[in-house]
Amino acid sequence: MNLANVADKENKKPDFKQLKQTVEIGVRMQDNVIDSTPYFLEENRVQALGGERRIGLGVMGLHDLLIYCETEYGSKEGNELVDQIFEVMATTAYRTSIELAKEKGSFPFLVGETEEETQSLRQNFISTGYMKEMPNDIREDVLKYGIRNSHLLTVAPPTGSTGTMVGVSTGLEPYFSFTYYRSGRLGKFIEVKADIVQEYLDRNPDQAPRQFAKMVCYGNDLIT
Repeated sequence: MNLANVADKENKKPDFKQLKQTVEIGVRMQDNVIDSTPYFLEENRVQALGGERRIGLGVMGLHDLLIYCETEYGSKEGNELVDQIFEVMATTAYRTSIELAKEKGSFPFLVGETEEETQSLRQNFISTGYMKEMPNDIREDVLKYGIRNSHLLTVAPPTGSTGTMVGVSTGLEPYFSFTYYRSGRLGKFIEVKADIVQEYLDRNPDQAPRQFAKMVCYGNDLIT
């Protein structure tokens, strides 16, 4: 998911309504992919369809979003904003998966042979460390309806190729440079320029490039 696209550039803040809508669509899309995927190994098919139905909604463009919000990456203000963004992502993803469970059923590993066994499985699920931090309505609905997917968020992939392709920062990482050379599989070096610099300066003509640089924390600045 490209977080740069959920920036309210005029008001210089995240558009949380758009963020929620994007997460909802992403969860439903990835759940559909599980059913549409051809599984060449039976154990993979059983694990995906008859077991966990795990998905992984990831991100790119985080640094771009912070720049649009005029918030420095790695600063106290920046970290607080990132916490808000990912809290909305997490709670929206889990609520969407619960809605899917109402429509299509819970992931099979959370359904027992008896109602008593089902409740025991779901109680164990919401008693894990991560789920204990979820809002009460989510935990209560998991007990009542189950949840469609055992896992929902995966932020580990760096999205190096896709992030570069669409012109945003990759994964959770900040820009280490706004202009650099990237080597391709054919041995060629391609110059990559981050479009956000000129875009930001065009939208804020009163700011000089030097002021922009002060607002941005580069990846190299975080290395101690």
